[in-house]
Amino acid sequence: MRGLIVDLETSGGNAEVDKIIEIGFVLYNFEHQDIEACGSRLIKAHDNPVYFVNKIPVALLRATRHSNVLKYMFEIFKTYDFDYVVAHNADFEKRFFDANGVKFSKPWVCTYRDFQWPSGNKNLVATAVDLEVPVVRVHRAINDCMLLADCFNRLDKNDLMQRLEDALDPKYLYKANISKEHRQLAKDAGFRWNSSAIRWEKKITEKRASSFTFPVQRVD
Repeated sequence: MRGLIVDLETSGGNAEVDKIIEIGFVLYNFEHQDIEACGSRLIKAHDNPVYFVNKIPVALLRATRHSNVLKYMFEIFKTYDFDYVVAHNADFEKRFFDANGVKFSKPWVCTYRDFQWPSGNKNLVATAVDLEVPVVRVHRAINDCMLLADCFNRLDKNDLMQRLEDALDPKYLYKANISKEHRQLAKDAGFRWNSSAIRWEKKITEKRASSFTFPVQRVD
């Protein structure tokens, strides 16, 4: 069983107007808990408004000759035998791939929302620290892919496979029945505040719904 771990660096958070400026990937074998292939490419661009996040110099983006990278990389991905597309915050990556006409036929696994880590779901760096994975460099595409692979490596193989299976179970929208004073509990558990519906909500499996320290209720 293999997962194609992907990570994108972009010029902003709006997939309709911002650009992909770097793509990284790791072809990860879950059964052997090891990497079969990996790589990354910059994509030619003329600015980088979020340099303070990804630290990719504008001069380097302007100098690179790689412009048709997405099409090139997607053709490479087609040669790999993988079962899932994996990302830490898959909604973000999927939005940008979709906006650029890149459609994966394999199911997505989000290691931030769907995959349940032993210490709870957090940002990638916090997850790595909890698992005692050394964090040397982040926010470059290949570094984040490798860091996620290293987090998988820290789990017992049987535990990893069970958590992966659970991540693929059908998910439904639940709200947290919790008072304002205890809202941090819902936030720590990965629930998001929906200001329109005035509730903390999250998509989870039916099995997961019984695991919280506060009551939840299905709303879809």
